[in-house]
Amino acid sequence: MFVNGTRGFILLLSILLFHCADATKYQAEFRGSWALEARKNAQGQEIVSPAISGVLEWFPTAKDQAHVLVTISTGKETVQVFEAIYSFQEGAFTAKGNLHIGGVLGSPIDATYEASGQQVSGQIKSEDARVVLTHSDGTVFEFIGTQLTVTYKNGTADRWKLLSDQKGTLAD
Repeated sequence: MFVNGTRGFILLLSILLFHCADATKYQAEFRGSWALEARKNAQGQEIVSPAISGVLEWFPTAKDQAHVLVTISTGKETVQVFEAIYSFQEGAFTAKGNLHIGGVLGSPIDATYEASGQQVSGQIKSEDARVVLTHSDGTVFEFIGTQLTVTYKNGTADRWKLLSDQKGTLAD
């Protein structure tokens, strides 16, 4: 009887651990510091450093949540900042923007500053080493290994490279 109870407990524990691992499978692909390598504007022109630079920080704060901060600069006095909290559900996510400076990412920089709680939703698709986050506002994040491509609805595409992994609160 004790052996069957132990087996049941181990089975239940295994199911719970598998479920938790499933909830974090996408976070392992995203987390870390990413450096902007290049931007291809809507006209197809590629812009590289030093004409553009940027950092994207994806920091897990829980198994199903992450803090994301993006900063992009195209000159000494031009900067765009986007900060949001991403929350994950099976195959889907929401991103609640907490801060925008310099306008919408992927668009020309303007003098706007927003601290609104604008929220977008989206779908997650995973195939082999490729993970795609499609946002309801038309933005698409495509992660393949240490490469990230962010494509905006206006056709601008940013190419990022992973600099370092940030495990945050997630244990491997």
